[in-house]
Amino acid sequence: MSPQTMVVRTKGWRHGPQYQIPLNEVRSVVVERKSLVPVASFATLAGIIGVLVKYNALWFLFELNPDISAKISLIAFLTATLLAVPAIERALYVNVIIASLTAETWRVRFVTSNAGKNLAAKFLEFSSGA
Repeated sequence: MSPQTMVVRTKGWRHGPQYQIPLNEVRSVVVERKSLVPVASFATLAGIIGVLVKYNALWFLFELNPDISAKISLIAFLTATLLAVPAIERALYVNVIIASLTAETWRVRFVTSNAGKNLAAKFLEFSSGA
Protein backbone atom coordinates (compact mmCIF):
# COMPACT_ATOMS: atom_id res chain seq x y z
CA MET A 1 0.00 0.00 0.00
CA SER A 2 1.41 3.35 -1.02
CA PRO A 3 0.15 6.73 0.22
CA GLN A 4 -1.89 7.09 -2.98
CA THR A 5 -3.39 3.57 -3.19
CA MET A 6 -5.02 1.06 -0.90
CA VAL A 7 -5.05 -2.69 -1.51
CA VAL A 8 -8.34 -4.34 -0.58
CA ARG A 9 -8.68 -8.11 -0.50
CA THR A 10 -10.70 -10.68 1.37
CA LYS A 11 -9.28 -12.70 4.23
CA GLY A 12 -10.16 -16.21 5.26
CA TRP A 13 -10.65 -19.50 3.50
CA ARG A 14 -12.15 -17.98 0.36
CA HIS A 15 -9.67 -15.65 -1.32
CA GLY A 16 -11.38 -13.33 -3.74
CA PRO A 17 -9.86 -10.80 -6.11
CA GLN A 18 -7.43 -8.18 -4.89
CA TYR A 19 -8.27 -4.56 -5.68
CA GLN A 20 -5.72 -1.74 -5.82
CA ILE A 21 -7.75 1.41 -5.27
CA PRO A 22 -6.33 4.91 -5.88
CA LEU A 23 -7.36 6.98 -2.86
CA ASN A 24 -7.50 10.28 -4.71
CA GLU A 25 -10.21 8.92 -7.03
CA VAL A 26 -12.61 7.50 -4.39
CA ARG A 27 -15.98 9.25 -4.54
CA SER A 28 -18.00 7.14 -2.10
CA VAL A 29 -17.85 4.02 0.05
CA VAL A 30 -21.10 2.22 0.79
CA VAL A 31 -21.45 -0.61 3.28
CA GLU A 32 -24.49 -2.56 2.07
CA ARG A 33 -26.32 -5.26 4.03
CA LYS A 34 -28.95 -7.40 2.39
CA SER A 35 -32.33 -7.39 4.08
CA LEU A 36 -32.60 -9.96 6.83
CA VAL A 37 -36.36 -9.67 7.37
CA PRO A 38 -37.80 -11.80 4.51
CA VAL A 39 -35.54 -14.81 5.03
CA ALA A 40 -35.74 -14.72 8.83
CA SER A 41 -39.53 -14.28 8.69
CA PHE A 42 -40.00 -17.34 6.49
CA ALA A 43 -37.61 -19.39 8.66
CA THR A 44 -39.55 -18.43 11.79
CA LEU A 45 -42.89 -19.11 10.11
CA ALA A 46 -41.74 -22.55 8.96
CA GLY A 47 -40.54 -23.36 12.49
CA ILE A 48 -43.87 -22.28 14.00
CA ILE A 49 -45.80 -24.38 11.48
CA GLY A 50 -43.57 -27.37 12.32
CA VAL A 51 -44.28 -27.04 16.04
CA LEU A 52 -48.02 -26.50 15.55
CA VAL A 53 -48.36 -29.56 13.32
CA LYS A 54 -46.07 -31.81 15.39
CA TYR A 55 -47.93 -31.23 18.65
CA ASN A 56 -51.35 -30.91 17.03
CA ALA A 57 -51.86 -27.51 18.66
CA LEU A 58 -54.73 -26.65 16.33
CA TRP A 59 -56.75 -29.79 17.13
CA PHE A 60 -59.96 -27.75 17.28
CA LEU A 61 -59.57 -26.67 13.61
CA PHE A 62 -58.44 -29.91 11.96
CA GLU A 63 -57.23 -33.38 12.84
CA LEU A 64 -54.25 -34.90 11.03
CA ASN A 65 -53.28 -38.54 11.15
CA PRO A 66 -49.84 -39.17 12.69
CA ASP A 67 -48.11 -40.07 9.40
CA ILE A 68 -49.13 -36.88 7.63
CA SER A 69 -48.39 -34.83 10.74
CA ALA A 70 -44.85 -36.28 10.97
CA LYS A 71 -44.17 -35.60 7.27
CA ILE A 72 -45.45 -32.03 7.37
CA SER A 73 -43.51 -31.21 10.54
CA LEU A 74 -40.31 -32.74 9.10
CA ILE A 75 -40.67 -30.67 5.92
CA ALA A 76 -41.34 -27.53 7.97
CA PHE A 77 -38.31 -28.08 10.21
CA LEU A 78 -36.06 -28.78 7.21
CA THR A 79 -37.33 -25.61 5.52
CA ALA A 80 -36.68 -23.59 8.68
CA THR A 81 -33.16 -24.99 8.91
CA LEU A 82 -32.38 -24.33 5.25
CA LEU A 83 -33.68 -20.76 5.52
CA ALA A 84 -31.65 -20.14 8.68
CA VAL A 85 -28.39 -20.47 6.74
CA PRO A 86 -28.95 -17.43 4.47
CA ALA A 87 -30.42 -15.51 7.41
CA ILE A 88 -27.22 -16.02 9.40
CA GLU A 89 -25.10 -15.16 6.35
CA ARG A 90 -27.04 -11.91 5.84
CA ALA A 91 -26.60 -11.04 9.52
CA LEU A 92 -22.83 -11.60 9.53
CA TYR A 93 -21.65 -10.34 6.13
CA VAL A 94 -21.97 -7.13 4.12
CA ASN A 95 -20.97 -5.92 0.67
CA VAL A 96 -18.68 -2.91 0.35
CA ILE A 97 -19.15 -0.81 -2.79
CA ILE A 98 -16.40 1.68 -3.62
CA ALA A 99 -17.19 4.18 -6.38
CA SER A 100 -14.52 6.26 -8.05
CA LEU A 101 -14.67 9.64 -9.75
CA THR A 102 -14.37 7.78 -13.04
CA ALA A 103 -17.00 5.24 -14.00
CA GLU A 104 -15.14 2.41 -12.24
CA THR A 105 -16.80 0.72 -9.27
CA TRP A 106 -15.37 -1.96 -7.01
CA ARG A 107 -17.64 -4.36 -5.15
CA VAL A 108 -16.12 -6.44 -2.36
CA ARG A 109 -18.50 -9.20 -1.29
CA PHE A 110 -18.78 -11.28 1.88
CA VAL A 111 -16.97 -8.86 4.14
CA THR A 112 -17.65 -9.31 7.83
CA SER A 113 -19.73 -6.52 9.26
CA ASN A 114 -16.99 -5.12 11.50
CA ALA A 115 -14.38 -5.27 8.73
CA GLY A 116 -16.75 -3.40 6.38
CA LYS A 117 -17.30 -0.66 8.93
CA ASN A 118 -13.55 -0.46 9.60
CA LEU A 119 -12.84 -0.22 5.86
CA ALA A 120 -15.34 2.63 5.46
CA ALA A 121 -13.79 4.39 8.48
CA LYS A 122 -10.32 3.94 6.97
CA PHE A 123 -11.44 5.58 3.71
CA LEU A 124 -13.05 8.40 5.71
CA GLU A 125 -9.78 8.87 7.60
CA PHE A 126 -7.82 9.07 4.34
CA SER A 127 -10.32 11.46 2.76
CA SER A 128 -10.19 13.85 5.71
CA GLY A 129 -6.42 14.03 5.35
CA ALA A 130 -5.68 12.79 8.88
